[in-house]
Amino acid sequence: MIRTIISFKDVNKTFYSYHSVTPVLKNISFSIKENEIVALLGPSGAGKTTIFNIISGLEKPDEGTIEKNASLGYMFQKDNLFEWLTIRKNIELGLKIQHILTHEKKKEIAVIKIMKKACGVLILVAVGLIAKFM
Repeated sequence: MIRTIISFKDVNKTFYSYHSVTPVLKNISFSIKENEIVALLGPSGAGKTTIFNIISGLEKPDEGTIEKNASLGYMFQKDNLFEWLTIRKNIELGLKIQHILTHEKKKEIAVIKIMKKACGVLILVAVGLIAKFM
């Protein structure tokens, strides 16, 4: 049986500012099953990033239920790296904050230093390592 990885049921999210109320998600329901490939498409402001932020726990829905049956990694739209740290130290920081940085994980991260690839490739490798440890 194919298991459901993520499920949204009647999810609502509204953002409030001093001058406005912006409903972003209204009664959103969907599920993603194991091995499915899903794309979120829509114009700017449609709620795509809000959905990812809710899945990752960075935002909470105002109403509705979310079920997650897997550990998930999340890559922000911007790289959000600390410019004063090396790529390796940026990777280690996330693991350190989660209290899961071990000697073995440091050795796996060290592989990045050996690779003589373009910076973009190294960042993709780093994201893969972070997702692996979540």
